[in-house]
Amino acid sequence: MSNPADQLSPEERIRIQNELTKSDLTDKHGAAFEFVPGNSEDFTPEMEQQFLKNIARIEDAGKDSYVPIRSLVENEAIETAAAKAKQEQWDEASDHLLEACLAGGVMTEKPNWISPRGWYTFLSTDFLEHTVPPPPPLEDGATQRHMVGAFYDQVRQDSPETMLLMTSNLLLDILNVEEGFASTHVFADEVRNGQELQSRDSAVSKINAWRKKWTSVEPGGFNPGGPMRGPDGATYFRFECSYKATPVSSSETATSKGKVTLYDGDGVVQFISVDKHLEVVGLMMPGFEL
Repeated sequence: MSNPADQLSPEERIRIQNELTKSDLTDKHGAAFEFVPGNSEDFTPEMEQQFLKNIARIEDAGKDSYVPIRSLVENEAIETAAAKAKQEQWDEASDHLLEACLAGGVMTEKPNWISPRGWYTFLSTDFLEHTVPPPPPLEDGATQRHMVGAFYDQVRQDSPETMLLMTSNLLLDILNVEEGFASTHVFADEVRNGQELQSRDSAVSKINAWRKKWTSVEPGGFNPGGPMRGPDGATYFRFECSYKATPVSSSETATSKGKVTLYDGDGVVQFISVDKHLEVVGLMMPGFEL
């Protein structure tokens, strides 16, 4: 009986090997592959094979081989974008930078929540300083360019989506009184204690003391309200939540008589941005406050 693999053409063999190489790069390094159309003949399997060899070489070299995005972008384009920004032409300035980044082999996307001014500020500062694997040059005759992707949440971890995830995880951890509190790392060095400040350790001790009041807590609803800027300029993430808590002193009989307390209402988590990521400096939820 003939082997089906023997019936493959040389081109088909290369295509299959390329897919296996992509899968291996994704498994080992989390690599993702994006393409931008070019202007000449089709990107052949042989070209892709060479490209994948370059990617494997870069990834195997580790982050020491990474370069700042700024080094891949023409200085003239950066200066032109800055001139547009001075005229408050935020969209035009951002589009000019994005075109220059694409020409350098780097792609990104604008988050739907960010303002035009905020998007340009991000692109012209943190994004240009972010390091990426050097994209391989466009091969002669290629119609598609392989791009390096660098997206907002890879550069900065302070988006509304990150706030939502941190808030929901923190609340669930606090309410999970049957296991140890594991979210110590999300707090800043100094955390609110009403109108005063306390250390991270003091804040965690306060949380654990509150958790010890209950034999069980049953989480209910969670409704995110989104980020807001407070009068003091601080960043807050609003939410509504509910839960039922059974005190340590409650027996089964007492519980059945209504000792279980239902907490239901509004809450906020206060954040600060530290080195491009978020840390928690305050928390208020029904039944507990830092």
